[in-house]
Amino acid sequence: MIVSDIVRSVEGLSEVAKEKMGYDVARRIDLVSRKLETEYKAFQNKKDELIEQFGEEIEGKKSINPQSPKWADFVKELNLILETDIDITVYKVKASLLKDIKVAGSILLNIMPVIEHDTETEEK
Repeated sequence: MIVSDIVRSVEGLSEVAKEKMGYDVARRIDLVSRKLETEYKAFQNKKDELIEQFGEEIEGKKSINPQSPKWADFVKELNLILETDIDITVYKVKASLLKDIKVAGSILLNIMPVIEHDTETEEK
């Protein structure tokens, strides 16, 4: 799984977890989220290191401004990290468990890498 899929999935699952759901789906979302959390934190740490490297001190805090001449280098390095393939086994959430949960389409798109699709359901 590539890092960008991990990042999107963790962020999307945290939004899905705010919705009302049954125990089975809540438990599965929790298990998947925990499995991805280590890699997500590693990404955040690397991103913070890049901000430290390319950013500027603004009001006592390092940040990177899109108008900065270093922005392109920051984005290039960040994209390299996001494209990295991580060897991780993730137990997916069955699509059928999510059928009664109402979420925005953008959230659904984010969690697609961790959804196990039921072909029978998909065809209907």
